[in-house]
Amino acid sequence: LCLFLRRKKFSSNNHMVEKNPAVMRDTPLPDLAAWVDYFRDADIPVMRRTVVELDKLRAVADRINARTLSGVILDDPLMTLRVMAYLEAHRQKRQTTDITTIERALVMIGVEPFFRDFENVPLIETQLAQCPKALLGVLKVIQRARHASGWARDWGLQRKDLDVDEITVAALLHDTPELLMWCFAPTLSLE
Repeated sequence: LCLFLRRKKFSSNNHMVEKNPAVMRDTPLPDLAAWVDYFRDADIPVMRRTVVELDKLRAVADRINARTLSGVILDDPLMTLRVMAYLEAHRQKRQTTDITTIERALVMIGVEPFFRDFENVPLIETQLAQCPKALLGVLKVIQRARHASGWARDWGLQRKDLDVDEITVAALLHDTPELLMWCFAPTLSLE
């Protein structure tokens, strides 16, 4: 995941470049580095529900804050991944610490710039429309990731951890490779 985040490419106007619009793999790549390169160039889809919720918030963007917006983003592990990859690609040289939570990432990005730069994102449901078994597979993994992040958050609160939000994001992103395989190599994932 770290290799993926550090190597995601963006143009100077903050929009991702070299997007690979839903090119599906049906044969395995030779090694991990090849998969990282493949996913790095991919335009990661998000859930339709996430886009609908973000569109509702876009209409009242001047009245919401990073916490409200992060609640919607954290419900979708792939949107969470997109935000973290975006932030890593726009990392300032003077930034000495990593931003590891969505709320902090949104504070760094800003609400209006977020809506501008995350306006047209691909949908999982559209990308996997021709492969309903893969759509079911990705939705099961998303549900598992949500469940795990909820448990991680609860345990973090119980243990009085210093940064429960960081633990939540880590648990949510734990299944990222499997999610990406379902999205971009559904035939291989079904085998």
